[in-house]
Amino acid sequence: MKPFDDLIGDLTASPALAGVIAYTPLKIARFSRNTVWSQLAKALIGREMETPYRYSLYDQDDAGGCPFYVNYGVFMGTPDLLREFHRRAVQLQPEVHGMTESWHSSQITVPLVCADLQLPTRSLPMRYNWPNDERPERMHPEEMEHIRFFHYMKTHEFDRHEVFTDAGRFDTFMSRKMAKRTNEIFRRHVQELTLGRYPFSGTDDENQTEIPIKQGNLPQWMCSMQSIIRAFRR
Repeated sequence: MKPFDDLIGDLTASPALAGVIAYTPLKIARFSRNTVWSQLAKALIGREMETPYRYSLYDQDDAGGCPFYVNYGVFMGTPDLLREFHRRAVQLQPEVHGMTESWHSSQITVPLVCADLQLPTRSLPMRYNWPNDERPERMHPEEMEHIRFFHYMKTHEFDRHEVFTDAGRFDTFMSRKMAKRTNEIFRRHVQELTLGRYPFSGTDDENQTEIPIKQGNLPQWMCSMQSIIRAFRR
């Protein structure tokens, strides 16, 4: 929702694979939650792996640490590191899925590959994968004004599968102030990007003239993507 050129610069200067650590502990029916990572690592890469991170939205002490287990909504790094990661991940993921039978096997593969290849990793703050949930508002309030990526997974106030499908639903979404602060931040951002008009054609339908787009609104994500390409080509 905002540019992240500073992070691009950091990852370019100090290459690492980066992401927001998963919200809650990994649950696999056949494994104990306290030993699941140790068991998976021993079975799949032949050794233990370090668990220096904490689950980002789990506030109980019984979870312990975790490896670089990130939500796949945001997973980034330099091209060289991503290529190295990918080569091993396509080999290992079928084994991970066979052992865990989990829909999240691709995410579970991430820390195992990083440990196996000893790839540098970096945990990102919540702003880089902020869900529309009460927990981050309570646990990470300092991040709310700096959201970079919005993970809209809850549908209690709006359904992402519906609000952009036609003008009526979009107008209802635009005109309704959200009760949850996170959802209201998202609604206001959509209003800024689209100027509250549907469809998002960039023109005034009545006069067929272009709607002026401010540099600080719609082009932000475009500028960020261009920055990624420029930075990682160097």
